[in-house]
Amino acid sequence: MERSWHPAILASALSLASVPAFSSEKWEAAASGAVAILPVPEKAKGISGGSLYCAEQRWSFLFRPDEKPPAGTRVAGKVTIGGEPFPVLAVEANGLLGASVPFEILEPLKSAARMGVAIGDGDTSMNAIFPLKASRAVIEAVAARCSAVDMSAYQRLALSETDPAVAEAERLLAGEAKLFRAATGLQPSYAAKLLELPDGGALLFASICGSNRYYGESGCSLAGFARSGAGQDWKPVYNTEGVQLHLDPATAAAGFPGIVTLPDAGGAEPSHWVWNGSAYQIRDAEGPVGTISTHEPAR
Repeated sequence: MERSWHPAILASALSLASVPAFSSEKWEAAASGAVAILPVPEKAKGISGGSLYCAEQRWSFLFRPDEKPPAGTRVAGKVTIGGEPFPVLAVEANGLLGASVPFEILEPLKSAARMGVAIGDGDTSMNAIFPLKASRAVIEAVAARCSAVDMSAYQRLALSETDPAVAEAERLLAGEAKLFRAATGLQPSYAAKLLELPDGGALLFASICGSNRYYGESGCSLAGFARSGAGQDWKPVYNTEGVQLHLDPATAAAGFPGIVTLPDAGGAEPSHWVWNGSAYQIRDAEGPVGTISTHEPAR
C-alpha cells in the first residue's frame, strides 16, 4: 500500500539534507531532532547511507543515493528485516530518497541483525544492507524526541470517573466487566462521557480500566453507545481500546460527529471513524473522504 507523505515529513526531509549520511559501524542518534543516523552499509549498490527519523509520530527513512535522482522521482522498493519485507515508495526529496514506513517496522528494527533495502529494478536499481548494531537504544531515544501528532483540528473528548453517566456505563458494560473480573481477578474502574446530539439523540462513551495484560499497554477499553432519543435503548456502535478520543464535526453524518482516535501509547497515526447509519466504521485512509472500508471496529 502506498503511504502518503505528511507535510511535516516532507519538511523534515528537506531539513535533513545536510545531516551526515552515516556514522561508522553502528546506529547513532543525531545531536538534535528525532533522527537516527544509519551506519556504513555492509554491501551497497547506488546507496551510500541514510537516516531514520520521526515527525508527528510518523517514521520514514531517508536514503542518500550515489547519484542525485531526478526531481519528482517516485519508485517502488522494499525494506527487509529478519526475512520480513515491508513495501515502500521511495520519493525524491531535495536530492535524497525518502520512504515512509509503518510503526510496526520498529520492533523488527530493534531486534534483528541486518536490514536490506532495495529500490527500483533493472539497471537503475539500488540496494544496500545496513547492520542494526545499537539500533534498539537509538530508536528508543529518537522515539522519545518525536513530535506529537497535531490534533488541533479536532475536539478532545475526555472521559471522567465522576461523570453522571458512569452509572449508566456500569450497566451497559456489565457483561464486559464480568469477563474482566473472571480473567484478572480484579475489580474494574469506570469512566464515561455523555454527548447530547442536536436531533435529540445521544452518544455515550465508556471505558473499563484496570489491567494492561487484559487491555494492552493502556489498561483500558473504550466503548461507544448511541440512542435515537430520550428513553430509547442504547445500542453499541463503537469498540476499541487504548486510545484518546476526539470528535471531528467536519465529517458528521446524520447528526453523528466523526471520531478520530490516537493510541494512548503513542507511535501511530490517528484513525478516522465515520457514522454509517448504524455504527462507527473505520474510514479508508487511502480513499476519498467518507469511503468506508470493510475493516470492522476491533477490541
